[in-house]
Amino acid sequence: MPKHYIFIKRQPTNVEVYCSMIAVYSHIEQYDQAIIFCSELIKNVPDFHEVYLTSAQLKRRIGDYKSAIEDLNSLISIDNQNVKAYKLIADIYTYGLVDYNKAIINYKLLIQINPNEPDNFRGCAYCFHKNSDFQQAKENYQQAIMLCEKNQLIDSDVYRISNGRLQEINSYLQLNNQNQQIKTSVDVESFYGDRYQSDFINWCYKTDYEPDDAGAYDAWIEEKREERSSYFTDDDD
Repeated sequence: MPKHYIFIKRQPTNVEVYCSMIAVYSHIEQYDQAIIFCSELIKNVPDFHEVYLTSAQLKRRIGDYKSAIEDLNSLISIDNQNVKAYKLIADIYTYGLVDYNKAIINYKLLIQINPNEPDNFRGCAYCFHKNSDFQQAKENYQQAIMLCEKNQLIDSDVYRISNGRLQEINSYLQLNNQNQQIKTSVDVESFYGDRYQSDFINWCYKTDYEPDDAGAYDAWIEEKREERSSYFTDDDD
């Protein structure tokens, strides 16, 4: 039996020895063996909070995400304000399990505990962004940027990433709005066919608008949209 096993057997609550063995096996990338020592330390010294985090990080490294989250939930049951535990759970759901909904839940809990940390909002925004909830993503990126500016962290990666992705969202929303306006015009044109141009001119002569008046085209489009909607409603009846 190796000497360290004998030593631990004689002193099962010696945290320093466990930590040394965990560090050694982690360094030589024997993660399964390091995890065994973590489990023994949790069993013998359950109040030593750092070991839950270490165990979860090692399990995450080998892809055992479910067990890693179990370790972190055990830590939260002991210390429900442990920021590191919530952050690691959120990271695992985001990048390991790719479950953005559960990641968002944990980011929101993290924000409740520490509402002044911009990276919490950045992480939450990223998950909303991946879920195509652009409005929520935008709001959280804006909050991250505001906190960075407030705390003079405008040179940080959090500020740079949040700012860049906020610009991406704004560009997307603007382009989407333009495409929607184009689609509306095309829908009207395709419905009225060859009468499209002449109908607009005739409509102007019947109203107070001139064809080149500002707002004339938009007013005509709106009337035609209502007319088209009424047409299909009457037809359905």
